[in-house]
Amino acid sequence: MKRLLPTLILVLVCIGGFWYASSHSFFKEKAVEPQKLTTVQSADINAVQLQTVDAASGTASLIELTKSGTDWQMAKPATYTVNHLSVEGWNDAFSALTYDSKVGDNPTNLADFGLADPKQFFKVTLKDGTVKNLLVGNPLPVAGHVYAKLADAPAVYELSDQALQSITKQPLDFIETNAVQLKYDNVKSIQVEWKGAKWLLDKAQADKTVLESTWKLDGKDLKANEGTAILDKVVALATAQLPKAASDIKMDAPELRITVTESAAGKEAATTYIGKVDQENVWIVKQGDAWAYSVPTANVQAVYDASKPPEPSASPK
Repeated sequence: MKRLLPTLILVLVCIGGFWYASSHSFFKEKAVEPQKLTTVQSADINAVQLQTVDAASGTASLIELTKSGTDWQMAKPATYTVNHLSVEGWNDAFSALTYDSKVGDNPTNLADFGLADPKQFFKVTLKDGTVKNLLVGNPLPVAGHVYAKLADAPAVYELSDQALQSITKQPLDFIETNAVQLKYDNVKSIQVEWKGAKWLLDKAQADKTVLESTWKLDGKDLKANEGTAILDKVVALATAQLPKAASDIKMDAPELRITVTESAAGKEAATTYIGKVDQENVWIVKQGDAWAYSVPTANVQAVYDASKPPEPSASPK
């Protein structure tokens, strides 16, 4: 028994050591943390150029955006009005890009990765003139990743589809899609004329915010939430397709006219939008603007109907 005692002690020590190591995850592989792809800061981005490929048609789409002062402008595919928040969001996504692993420091044949003549790229120009161009190649054999590299460096990386999707955008993702563009807190009144009928919504209390003020609808008092519910219907008029040139839309005898009066710094300004019915849609143009926005006719009808009192619910029989 005494001869076995050292062996038993050794076994107990081994068991204890194994338990301690297991409880502290010594035998588990540490998860590989994604690494930052660039050191680009979103606030430093002054121009964006991206080319993406439509998965269904295989056609490439080129987008160019440039910053002038604090404003973003689109040069390609057309000079659409830009939603600045959408561009800033894209800049944030690009600067936050990470890669899962490095395939090679300097692969000799980029064609093996679809990077000799890549169809997708995402290029940013910084304030100091520095250019960072991310080239995207073929999918990896294992689903969920693509090959990618920076144009000014030889290394090839594995980039997740999720990371790629965060910067893969179409022109519609960057443009202003609201057909009626207004500053919500500045609205003083809205008049809607639709197919010969009209209503006027007025903010009743000048010293209160849009959300706090009571309203008048054709002279009838409305609570704050009732007035803003109608206003919200107008704000919600948005397109789901690229705008057309206003000059391409025949606006003779328009069925829709929306006049928005806004007040800021003691000054009032009225903006008028007109709309022409085209089958199931209405093309809406801000007078004097270059672009027309297509909105479903049903949504325009809902704006006009928002002024009607709700129908009483049927009483139970």
